[in-house]
Amino acid sequence: MAENKLYIPEPTLRHPIVGKIIELEKMRGEHISTEVHPQLFKQLNRVFHTIESLSSARIEGNHTTLADYVQDKLEKKTRSQTHKEIANIETCLQYIERCFNNDPETEINSYFIKSLHSLLTKDLTEEGSRTPGAYRTCDVSIIQSKHTPPAGIFVSELMEELITFINEEEIPQNILLKIAIAHHRFVWIHPFDNGNGRMSRLLTYAMLKKFGFDKVILLNPAAVFCNNREDYFKYLEKADTGTEEGLLEWCQFVLDGLLTELSKIQKLLNKDFLIQKIITPAIDYAAKHNLIDADQVTVLKLSLSSPNCLVMTKEIHSVLKNSRRQNIYLIQKMTEMHLLQKESPNSRKYLIDITNQIIIRGLVETLTKEGMVSLDE
Repeated sequence: MAENKLYIPEPTLRHPIVGKIIELEKMRGEHISTEVHPQLFKQLNRVFHTIESLSSARIEGNHTTLADYVQDKLEKKTRSQTHKEIANIETCLQYIERCFNNDPETEINSYFIKSLHSLLTKDLTEEGSRTPGAYRTCDVSIIQSKHTPPAGIFVSELMEELITFINEEEIPQNILLKIAIAHHRFVWIHPFDNGNGRMSRLLTYAMLKKFGFDKVILLNPAAVFCNNREDYFKYLEKADTGTEEGLLEWCQFVLDGLLTELSKIQKLLNKDFLIQKIITPAIDYAAKHNLIDADQVTVLKLSLSSPNCLVMTKEIHSVLKNSRRQNIYLIQKMTEMHLLQKESPNSRKYLIDITNQIIIRGLVETLTKEGMVSLDE
């Protein structure tokens, strides 16, 4: 049957997808250049991991709002199952980051995929798995889908075929098509008893890392698929036909999403945009809701106004009219609250910490307002 064939479709030179491939390949080859302090950029990455995790869970029907999830983390409550599901996705993203940071040539093999599934389903009941980290041997069905996944006895063989497909050498113009096809193929196989949708988006993230899309450190792969949930499933069904036309329509849907998300990231790499449109309004949001006081606002904005986003104790003394002792206590308190962090363990220079649960609520609101993220509450 045609649908059983795993291959990369070949668009004609006049097909609209060719222009998108060229544009995305150009982005892949560009060196990331930003005036944003590296630590601040890493913090932004962690914020996007939280957003990605929530987005991916919501595609599967998790109705947790970002406000609820952040408040839960802020108050350090015992996590509900729905919140644990999101936290597990965050853990998986961190696992992928560690793997590729330690070894950019990390192979996406059965061990890698099964390890992700174990992390993804850990301590979950409804959204967990009877066999974490193991391919299914039973038959399954997909709710509200015309596609019936292959019988359990074929899963291991089909997954080995997919893993070979992912890791084999490919010409540059086919890499993006390969990523899109691999995502569909994974969903088509449905290799686990549960968590396949979340796993497919984690696989896409890992493949983007593997194939050199360095800007992926801020990319929200779930946004590629969840900005229009109905379209996501519609184009997956087109790919289920196994025809050249259906596969190319699916690939074009994925590449359109990637272009949109990577274009957003380019804006965030602009220091003035990031500080003036995203971080400063987030500080104002925290102040408006009485989460931070006037002196704390002054220190945070002082750090953002410096060329390297760092502030020193003596600079704080020159701005605040408190006693030296009061200012030292203020800095110590802000560090303990994780509003500030030292540039290095013994440094006297401090940097805002936007991953702080006080700031992050306003941060996500401003990211949403500027069209950087899309989360239906």
